Amino acid sequence: MARTRFGVSLGVGQVEVFTSAAARATVLEAERVAQVAAGLLPADVSVRPTRLAELLVTGRSDRAAVHAVLRDVAEAQAQLHALQAAAVSRLAALQPTHERLPGARADDPSAPDRPDDWVADEVAVVLGISVGSASVLVDEQRVLAEQLPRVWAALADGEIDVRRCQVLVDALGHRKRSAGGGVDDDVVDDVAARGLAWIGEGLGPTPLADRVAGALIAADPAEAARRAERRRRKQNVTTVGSGDGLADCGPTCWTPPTPQRCSPWSTPWPR
Repeated sequence: MARTRFGVSLGVGQVEVFTSAAARATVLEAERVAQVAAGLLPADVSVRPTRLAELLVTGRSDRAAVHAVLRDVAEAQAQLHALQAAAVSRLAALQPTHERLPGARADDPSAPDRPDDWVADEVAVVLGISVGSASVLVDEQRVLAEQLPRVWAALADGEIDVRRCQVLVDALGHRKRSAGGGVDDDVVDDVAARGLAWIGEGLGPTPLADRVAGALIAADPAEAARRAERRRRKQNVTTVGSGDGLADCGPTCWTPPTPQRCSPWSTPWPR
């Protein structure tokens, strides 16, 4: 059991992060012992800080020390995100096999009517979050761990940050044929590798998303049509015919519709 920089015990092989925290705690404990020996403190009083911030960011921290903490935090966030993805993927593997639900679409694993494996429900209970939030979390983390192994490895090694990792997950998740998408697995893996290289060059999240999407479409032009269809499915406004050539908004509208437009504002479209 290795002790992490966050002060909790995790079954992660010899991963020691924030070793400076342990060193700092040792120094403070030595100072306490010296103060007790000098009669400045009672023997049963401990003044050792218990918060990580109190250990690593103090009034004596200079700019270089703060920079080091920020870098360490970013690396730790990446490693923990990868750890969570591995845990979610393993939890999914532990679930019993369920029969496909009536009406489920075999060609779209991200569809809401896919076979229910109860992983999201279990994660929701463990983390104390809603099933909806857990569903999003489980889907993204399983994409990372199961469909994009190179990206997961780079994140677990602290080579990329969580934000740009998420860009690759959003752009490449469920695109492989083996995952129900329409792009050859090798093509997706190649684009993922190029995305990692672009991250290494310092490309930011927004241009990274554009470049990855462009690379995917260049490798498989049909992906452009599939991309448009996915965006159409995610649109949150529907219309319902009301007769006489008019239409009202569906149940997702913010306010009762008007003949001119459906909007939270009441101003009609310019004529």
